[in-house]
Amino acid sequence: MLMKAEKLDGPHLCLAIETAFPDISVALEAHGKLYRPTLDLGSARASALHCAIVDVLEQACAKITELDLVIVDIGPGSYTGLRVGIATVRTLREQLELEIRTLFSTDLIAELGKDAVSDGQDFLVCLDARRQSWFAARYRKQPSDRMVRRSEPACYSTEELRKEAGSCAMILTHGCDVPVDLPVHKTDCPSAELAFGLRDFSFPVEEPQPLYLMSPA
Repeated sequence: MLMKAEKLDGPHLCLAIETAFPDISVALEAHGKLYRPTLDLGSARASALHCAIVDVLEQACAKITELDLVIVDIGPGSYTGLRVGIATVRTLREQLELEIRTLFSTDLIAELGKDAVSDGQDFLVCLDARRQSWFAARYRKQPSDRMVRRSEPACYSTEELRKEAGSCAMILTHGCDVPVDLPVHKTDCPSAELAFGLRDFSFPVEEPQPLYLMSPA
């Protein structure tokens, strides 16, 4: 069943957290401005993520208690990265009264690569789940640079993926080769700030649950 996005009203002091991909990122939208961390996020993920959140709040002269919305990518993605990101969001939720909204990592790839797709066309976003398995979600490019998620990410065998892609115009992916006979567009690594453009596309949850590309060994 598709999760329905709900329209958000009014301004928010909004934090976005992206840890599903190898390059983790954080961004803050506050008072009509976008803030990115000034520090290197290539270090240990848990400590780096915490420091990045503090950094963007300090740049905006804001306190963590002023946060009223957090958007987090729940995957499919890296086991270690998603654990760190979602644990951070759960901790914030325990300490503060704020809204949690979630996106799939396929949503961010779709947003990043949708300009490669013509209006009215369906496209598939694919991620390599290893062992000849693939996570994929279907989208449709709409006029006015909008898109619709037609299916949530699901895991497919290679043969199932080829069948699912049969009526699509293109494959969008990040960092992998997809065994489907369709045009393939590879995007850059999605960043947290993309989530702000998908705020109305996101969906609210009480307890975010990660969707791992691969189960831990």
